Amino acid sequence: MDHPSKHPTITLTFPSAILDNALRRALEEREIGGLLAPELRPALLSRSEVAQTLRVSMRSLDRLRESGQFIEPLYLGAYPRWRRSDVETWIAEASTQRDEG
Repeated sequence: MDHPSKHPTITLTFPSAILDNALRRALEEREIGGLLAPELRPALLSRSEVAQTLRVSMRSLDRLRESGQFIEPLYLGAYPRWRRSDVETWIAEASTQRDEG
């Protein structure tokens, strides 16, 4: 015999975009050692995601680009995007140069 729960079950439905963003944020917050498993990370990063990855403001990112110190983006229409692998390579190279200098 089924016993009714003391607490009612509530089912909420959200548009998929909201769920996608919430899931992505949750996955980013669960980073271990600063890296998610590669299959869980997006391949292309937006300007704000690159700035967040570098821990700089978007204006600082723009200055790095303008001075030629950072890699140029790919454009999807009018939207700049960076390959995650290129950003990670740039970080590794910048760290090596800083350690050697």
